[in-house]
Amino acid sequence: FSTTFVTFSPSGRYVATLAIKPDVPSQLYVWNWATGAVVLKSVTQSPDATPFRFTLDERHVLLFQRGGRCVRYDLEHGTDVEDSPAGMSADTIPMDVAESRMMVGYKIVDSRVAVAFWDQNEPARRGEFLLDSGISIGGPATTPDGRLFAIAQSNGTLLLCATTAGAALVPVTSQA
Repeated sequence: FSTTFVTFSPSGRYVATLAIKPDVPSQLYVWNWATGAVVLKSVTQSPDATPFRFTLDERHVLLFQRGGRCVRYDLEHGTDVEDSPAGMSADTIPMDVAESRMMVGYKIVDSRVAVAFWDQNEPARRGEFLLDSGISIGGPATTPDGRLFAIAQSNGTLLLCATTAGAALVPVTSQA
């Protein structure tokens, strides 16, 4: 197995990673950083390397999967619940969710990546924009209030986006 998407919980209490191996279901691991104790080890239903994140209260880890599915792992009880976030379409791959319930994901349209974002409280409030041909994206980061998100692009730029404007606002070129 190789590991991807290593992240700390908001307070730094936990650290998590996704272990992947071709043609084998992925495994999600969460450890208590201070004690080294395994808090969660779960085999996912997908062999894909999919994004995940902690909730701000650190009670859950959300694992986003293809087909518009999201698995919520309860760290205290070791249980999980699968659901489809409100406003999710089957062709959109979720990547992040803010505490405000603003979702960010992507889909492929005519061989190009289209970034999608929507408010689960108001699923009709949705925005999408196409990226340039040949551009792929990396994990977004969303502010807790869901008003802003950033997406890393394969061309070395970072897009800062406002969900109220419905498009990318500020491309920032990374410095090598």
